[in-house]
Amino acid sequence: MDGLVSIHRGIGEGLFVVYVLAMIVAIIYSRRESKPPAWLFGIAHGLLALQVLFGLTLLAFDGLAGVPWYHPVLGLITLAALGLAPLFQTRFLPGIDSAVLFALVAVLALATQFAARLG
Repeated sequence: MDGLVSIHRGIGEGLFVVYVLAMIVAIIYSRRESKPPAWLFGIAHGLLALQVLFGLTLLAFDGLAGVPWYHPVLGLITLAALGLAPLFQTRFLPGIDSAVLFALVAVLALATQFAARLG
């Protein structure tokens, strides 16, 4: 179980950086008036999905294990924020919609990390 905790912590610490980099790439692509590459979405969202899966597994076996109750809630909100993509597509220019979404997820990932450290 300690290995899973380490993997969960490592991915969590990297998610902020991954989404900030994805946001920068999305901004660059928007200036070229094109969409960011699909593989970028796949990597970023895949890591987030793994993070949530590992977190739910840890929650099922260890309970909160020293983290405050809002840490897993923030993690699930981070995942749910991806559901805002269609709304952002109608409100923002192509590329900028992705940048705004990635920025939101990066901030939520950072908040989730801080919540874990408070525990």
